[in-house]
Amino acid sequence: DILPQLPITASTLVQQSGAYFPLNYLTDMFKFIDANSDKLSVFTYEDMHISGGQDNASGYQAEFKAWHQRIAADPTASKKAHLLIQYDIDARTDRMHSLIASPEHDKVPANIMLFNERVDRKRLKTTGELCTTEYPLDEALLRRRQSEGFVIGYHTNAYELGGHDTDRALEIFDRDMTAMSEKYGTRFFSAHGGVPDAKGKNNNALPYHPDWIDRSIWVHNGVNLRFDGVFSDGGHNSPKRDPKNRDLRQFFETLQPGKRYRMLLHPQYYGDDYGVSRRFLGTPWYDDMIRTAQQQPERSLWENVKLNIK
Repeated sequence: DILPQLPITASTLVQQSGAYFPLNYLTDMFKFIDANSDKLSVFTYEDMHISGGQDNASGYQAEFKAWHQRIAADPTASKKAHLLIQYDIDARTDRMHSLIASPEHDKVPANIMLFNERVDRKRLKTTGELCTTEYPLDEALLRRRQSEGFVIGYHTNAYELGGHDTDRALEIFDRDMTAMSEKYGTRFFSAHGGVPDAKGKNNNALPYHPDWIDRSIWVHNGVNLRFDGVFSDGGHNSPKRDPKNRDLRQFFETLQPGKRYRMLLHPQYYGDDYGVSRRFLGTPWYDDMIRTAQQQPERSLWENVKLNIK
């Protein structure tokens, strides 16, 4: 039910937290997934039969076909929709920690893509000066979640860190993947959007490092695994993305049995200290969600979601 049209409190509009959604937008989703475990199955990149290599375009197509064949042959799996959650940790690691530490996440594993070093994106974009920033990580929490089935991957920003020099970037990629592999056993990586060079080239255009072709697997942004459907909360303020189509709950209502889907999420957008998005304000689903979170915080934000899976 939609709440009465009481005003959204002005105090939330002045917050500059960068979080546009209450944390329970996701934690209620985890509860929803668990409550519908007969219809939904969550998996990680480690659960997929993927091999590395340069020729991933054709290889991933074959993997996608083989995956569907395996699911179709399994009477239980073929009745479920299969979900993969990827977190890109671009900023605010504290929000990532809060999210993955939540008990609601216990039964819902995710793939966590981390920088080895974080670039000061704003400074690079506005001044051209390359600097790194603090990027604190709760190693104990990450290792605990990894032991429970979460996957730690590398969010490569090597082209930025290399000053947009390809040779230097390849050296950094090797350095970072080595460090991530030694620390977490990392095999999977995804390119960060980041700040492009003068010709528009970005991290996703970096050649596959020769030493890592057979030891790593590129899963997103540059070389993409295939899915039947995807959802991304990226580019929140982009004028090219219509807010009315950005509700994760609506995405769930499109899920079909026997198919696989990826959700690409940025934990920096979710928190108990959330503010209200000026761009999303005025969008019915968003306004209703904010009102519910403010006026009835004990109420599930997912209580009215209906799966179309029989």
